[in-house]
Amino acid sequence: MRLSIAKKIFIEAINHSFNFDYENDKSKKPISLHLEGSMGIGKTALCRQVAEEMGLHLVIVSLAQFEPTDIGGLRMPDGDSMKVLRPDWIVTDEEWQDLQSKGSKGVLYVFDELPQAPVLNMNIYAQICDEYRVGEYHIDRSYCYIMSCGNKLSDKAGTNAMPSHLVDRLSFLEIEANLDDTCSYFAKTGVDHRIISWLRFQPEFLHQFQKGVNAYPTPRSHERVSTMLKWSLDDEAMAEAISGQIGASAYANLKTHMDIHEKCPDIDSLIANPMTTPVVE
Repeated sequence: MRLSIAKKIFIEAINHSFNFDYENDKSKKPISLHLEGSMGIGKTALCRQVAEEMGLHLVIVSLAQFEPTDIGGLRMPDGDSMKVLRPDWIVTDEEWQDLQSKGSKGVLYVFDELPQAPVLNMNIYAQICDEYRVGEYHIDRSYCYIMSCGNKLSDKAGTNAMPSHLVDRLSFLEIEANLDDTCSYFAKTGVDHRIISWLRFQPEFLHQFQKGVNAYPTPRSHERVSTMLKWSLDDEAMAEAISGQIGASAYANLKTHMDIHEKCPDIDSLIANPMTTPVVE
């Protein structure tokens, strides 16, 4: 699925959730999207983009990096009983009022790295996405939306098989890298135009996941290359830096493309003086 299509589904799911009357239909279960795809194709970036365009406060919870008590709350003695302390990722009513005063239209909770998380964290998330609840703490569905992201099990990115009850509670959107969507995003975010034209010319370098290889091309790595191209490095150092990001083969092709680009005539000059402007053979 293209990112642009996933974005349409994403926005519609949020709008429907915010506009649904849950008070009069408490039995209605939420639709919890799960963006699944290879590393570096823009899953988290899509969440950031949707949050920005819809005016939502974004909360990203990296499930693989937290202890279960960080996600589900720590149990503490409370007299003769126990109580669960509120996890700090939950936006409180006071914090929400402050966000509203600053123009926020809702809260988007993104639970990232779901397949890489321990099974216990997955089980906790199964309750969160299905009931919008952590222990006694309820998450208001009228202005909050909960979804998740993660890599595919086949990519061997330290992923674990999800419990069947969690899988049943998610709506999977399997995303693939798309040239048009990536180039459009790159153009909007100021990625070096030479990278965009190179990918248009050699689209096979858009995304090349390779098991057991440290550096290979992905949309995310191309963004980093765009930053590296601004560094003050000589040719040898630049070659090593970029090869360490997208691989030696991809860099060789990019370097050839940039060398040809430097020899191309200035378009404005060519239009103004078509007969005299030198043209590379």
